Amino acid sequence: MVFNRRNGFRIGLLVVLVLLGVYLYTSGKQHQMFVDNMAVEIEGKAYAPEALVRAAFDGGEPLELASGDRDVTQVVGPRHTVKVEVLNESGDVVKTLEGEFRWVSTKKGMFSIPAFLGGAPSPMIDSPGEE
Repeated sequence: MVFNRRNGFRIGLLVVLVLLGVYLYTSGKQHQMFVDNMAVEIEGKAYAPEALVRAAFDGGEPLELASGDRDVTQVVGPRHTVKVEVLNESGDVVKTLEGEFRWVSTKKGMFSIPAFLGGAPSPMIDSPGEE
């Protein structure tokens, strides 16, 4: 095979298309993520659950979780935003915390609300299926 300008262009175009495909796959991949409001210990520090919280991911429909609850939601892509509202007994918002996080891996597929509210380095913990 003779390497000339035409073949170089074709190889370059092929590489660009493969890289574009990998980027589109990772940025558009949908993940099932557990949302947890249970006590958790990360790196030796314990985080206690709140009595009642409301969490919304990427501006989606909020989930309401009592202490000890776990729910599931769908998120798309590697980067996400979250808004967590701590509620009192009558349902009024006491505290609101917003932030961003990255999807790390399938193994770490559970978002811990107590860890997020407590300022843990990463709110993503091992999902229950991997324990």
